Amino acid sequence: MTLMISPRNRFRLLAFICLIVTCSILLNSPAIYARSADDILKTITRVFSKVPDDIPVKNTDDLLKRMGKAPSARQADGITAIGKKGDDVLDATRAAARRADVLKQLNKGLASNPALLRQVDQLDDAGREAALLLIKGGERLANTVPDVALRGKLIRAGGADLVAGAGKYGDEVITSALRLQTALDAGAVALPAGKRAITLADFTATVSKMGQGGIDFFNNVIQPNWKVWLGSGLFAWWVIDPEGFQDASGQLVEQGVNRIQQLAGEVAASAAKGAIEGSGEAVSNIGKKTWQGFQSQGLAGVIGILLLLSLGSLFFKRVRYYVFAPLRWLNRAP
Repeated sequence: MTLMISPRNRFRLLAFICLIVTCSILLNSPAIYARSADDILKTITRVFSKVPDDIPVKNTDDLLKRMGKAPSARQADGITAIGKKGDDVLDATRAAARRADVLKQLNKGLASNPALLRQVDQLDDAGREAALLLIKGGERLANTVPDVALRGKLIRAGGADLVAGAGKYGDEVITSALRLQTALDAGAVALPAGKRAITLADFTATVSKMGQGGIDFFNNVIQPNWKVWLGSGLFAWWVIDPEGFQDASGQLVEQGVNRIQQLAGEVAASAAKGAIEGSGEAVSNIGKKTWQGFQSQGLAGVIGILLLLSLGSLFFKRVRYYVFAPLRWLNRAP
């Protein structure tokens, strides 16, 4: 018996088959993968930061792109390539070791959440690297900021870059973000002429862009003179254009000195240069100036040197024992 299909049913059957094929193509397309990877990273951020599911998490796509450009993510598959020699093999071997280490840490971090672990297993190397940073950063954020409402506010404002930055650089990223958000809420962040207003997301993006050099510059130069940088507009300018102030290693560049002089004056510029040069050189300069002062004072200088040496000798326990021996009777009960 021949099965008869009406023209209308044939059309419906053809349409159904086309729909199935189209869905299959779309589900395997990179665009769908990117969206699902974004969703996984957002879920990880909320779960480990211990914030509600309705908290928006911005910039997970930017984080994925940045991780994809990292050497470890680019070279992780290189170990299987044919014809690799010399440094290429070494780089690929290191990348493969890094991949194994990331997987080990992810298995440990997600041991209590097997469903989420299965989702992370779907990601490529860049996605797994990003997931690991968000797990570490989320845990640090939850421990550093006990108030869930404040954590949610920071994540809304700073996005995935804030949490990933905490995962990579530690609690100082969180405390700096808290300090900045407080200033932003109070309207205390001045702007240079012609520059736009900044947000916490701008700051976290700058930290992500400049890496450890940006962290060092912020800690060594900006933090100790926070009010000056905030009130003069220097901080906003640094966030908008960090390369105009520092190099990749966190050292102050000449253009940065000129900008500081322009907005905050010569004293602030000198302070910034002194902070970058480091305490070791500063101590050395103090010692040289002290010695030169003693030399210029003749006999008084000699007495000053002897007094300085005497005071220095008190750091030794045996010297203190004999020097203060005549006074020990004052500490005895009558």
